[in-house]
Amino acid sequence: FGIVSLLADVSGDMVVPLLPAFVVTLGGGAAFIGVIEGAAEGTAALLKYLSGRWADRARRLLPLAVVGYALAASVRPFLAVAQAPWQVLAVRNVDRIGKGIRTSPRDKLLAASAPRHRLAEAFAFQRGMDHAGAAIGPLLAAAFLVIWPEQIRRVFLLAAIPGMLAVFALLGVREQSPAPVRREQEGDAPGRVPGRLLTAIGVFTVGNSTDALLLLRAESLGVPTVQLPLLWAALHVVRALASWPLGRVADQLGRERTLIVGWLWYAACYAGFAVARVPAHFWILFAAYGLVAALTEGTERAMVADAVPPETRGRALGIYNLVTGAGLVAASVLAGQIWERASPTAALLFGAFLAFGASALLRFWTTTGRTGARRLAAPRQSCGQLQLMRVKQGRVVLLDYMVRVGTGRVVETSAGKAPIEYLHGAGQILPALERALDGLKEGEQAAFSIAASDAYGERKDDNVVSLPRTLFPAEVKLEKGLCLYARASGGQSYPITVKEVKQDMVVVDLNHPLAGERLFFEVNIRGVRPAGNQEIFAGKAADAEVV
Repeated sequence: FGIVSLLADVSGDMVVPLLPAFVVTLGGGAAFIGVIEGAAEGTAALLKYLSGRWADRARRLLPLAVVGYALAASVRPFLAVAQAPWQVLAVRNVDRIGKGIRTSPRDKLLAASAPRHRLAEAFAFQRGMDHAGAAIGPLLAAAFLVIWPEQIRRVFLLAAIPGMLAVFALLGVREQSPAPVRREQEGDAPGRVPGRLLTAIGVFTVGNSTDALLLLRAESLGVPTVQLPLLWAALHVVRALASWPLGRVADQLGRERTLIVGWLWYAACYAGFAVARVPAHFWILFAAYGLVAALTEGTERAMVADAVPPETRGRALGIYNLVTGAGLVAASVLAGQIWERASPTAALLFGAFLAFGASALLRFWTTTGRTGARRLAAPRQSCGQLQLMRVKQGRVVLLDYMVRVGTGRVVETSAGKAPIEYLHGAGQILPALERALDGLKEGEQAAFSIAASDAYGERKDDNVVSLPRTLFPAEVKLEKGLCLYARASGGQSYPITVKEVKQDMVVVDLNHPLAGERLFFEVNIRGVRPAGNQEIFAGKAADAEVV
């Protein structure tokens, strides 16, 4: 999809930077530009949701993508004959119908092609190719306007060429044979995107008005019309160059943290647009603003796709696109009205305020309540097969697992190592983890989370204490960040972390390193067997260590 995305965006972004000025020449203003973009994105959002549901039912996703790309490419040249603002509105809506049809099936195919720990990188790379096309498109438009000054309609006609090339490139893509569509069985939870994530994304999107208004702001403060495509290209060059590296950063350092940073950066950029006064400011601000998409676009999609099992990703991505699309409708209309009734500064500060609010919402709204488990897949049995054993007290369980914290960072995994083996009910693992695993079958996979209070407890400030250096072994080189294990009087060991080393004293944190963290588990029950008498007597699986 990389070449397809690049060509499609070359076509689209030969047009988009010129639309605000074109609409003004037809008698429209900022409010109508907001209506055009809001209605276009709303139409796309509804179709993205519906195509997401189709994607979970269809055996082949590529035909949906072909129809979507072809529809957008074929309708775009009709802008060349538009004589009134409402006709631009109509063409943009049909264009966005094509985008709505193709997006969710394409995203589901993309999510299936990448491992879970690299989802943000995969989505960010695809978005980077989008932005590369979005950078080339305005440059071509600017070149055509130099050759044919003021002939915007001719540029609209020429935009059809890369659009049709994208369709031809897509026809060469080979879709892998799909796995049979799994129907949800009774007792299976389909898996849903966390409500706090969707709510925070919705709040941010309501403040994320169309970038067309930023171009209008730039033109009103003295940026020449012929330079607008170049300004747009500069924005997308930054996005194209930064998307893939920052997608990798999101996977490694935590997706939630990266998303919050991206939203705060958006707030700072929009505040800058609000106070900008000379054309030079816009070149700096547009370059800085390009980092927002690189930090957020792939990260949002990865968080949504990773929250649900593969068989319902189309629906989840469709819901995400519906939320963002509805938010963009509201954002574009609200910003356009505030722009005309109050001032451009007020409209831009409104967007900055909502971005800051979304960051705070995602950071401080923590989920509470009992541990909830989502079963991802259960083995099916045919008649005559032996009954698979379930996890319960007195049985030895062989377990593959991965543990993440709320930022998405992996803190422990059995990947690349032998699975752990433990005696269920003997206290070898967290009690809340035992409760979540209870009743699962051999071969079954599940994902669930455990609240901090049921894991390693909440952080306590008074657990940071100073201890004499003489309590520590003389041969150990103490330094900040070193994790040591102390042994309690009962024989159990617990971790302590060195915070500061003084001459005769050592400041240590007695909190567990994961204290205060909700833990997110993905598990695979590799095997279940009855425990032997010696194992029951010892209180652990044979040759197993307490974890």
